Amino acid sequence: MTIGLGDVLRIACRMNHAAIGDFVNVYHYKVSVIGTSTEQDIIDYVLGALDTMYLGLAPWMQDNVNFEDINVFNVTQQSPVGTFPWPVCQYGSGGGGDMLPSQVTAFLRATTGYSRNWAKKFLGPFVESASTGNGVVASGLMTALGVFGGLWIIPVSVPGGAQLDPVVRHAKMAVWRVITDIVVRNVWATFRTRKPGRGS
Repeated sequence: MTIGLGDVLRIACRMNHAAIGDFVNVYHYKVSVIGTSTEQDIIDYVLGALDTMYLGLAPWMQDNVNFEDINVFNVTQQSPVGTFPWPVCQYGSGGGGDMLPSQVTAFLRATTGYSRNWAKKFLGPFVESASTGNGVVASGLMTALGVFGGLWIIPVSVPGGAQLDPVVRHAKMAVWRVITDIVVRNVWATFRTRKPGRGS
């Protein structure tokens, strides 16, 4: 088994829009209990949890947003686990209407209870109906983002007893801390793309 007790998994969820390119969000989960769970069950259940999170956002995305794949990497062992298809999500289901500018995203912050130790997620791309006439996030999408955040902070339970906790790294202290709360903003955020060769 290449996934063991205490291992941290980096999970990159990739979507694609033909006119814009890839959208990738990265999540980290720590195996806090291993039990008798198989590696395949651990993979299946954590992918299923992420898939369920995104299902609620799909109605706010154009049909030509494709859910491409999910890559799993064992950070602790510095070992690739594999690249897998999304279990259910395939395309956005929000129709073919106009999309908000590609740099306009919803913003979630996941907190740990420790100062300046949080995870940030820029989510999208969303259709224009996701924004009100006043330029804030529409109430329907706010609800979906709240559900998304609530699912994110729930540990993943796997048959056989394994549990995976959502975590974020504190670089200075070199520790992984469990995410406990979510903050959802109703004001749009601006995602700035990195320069070629910088970051991921």
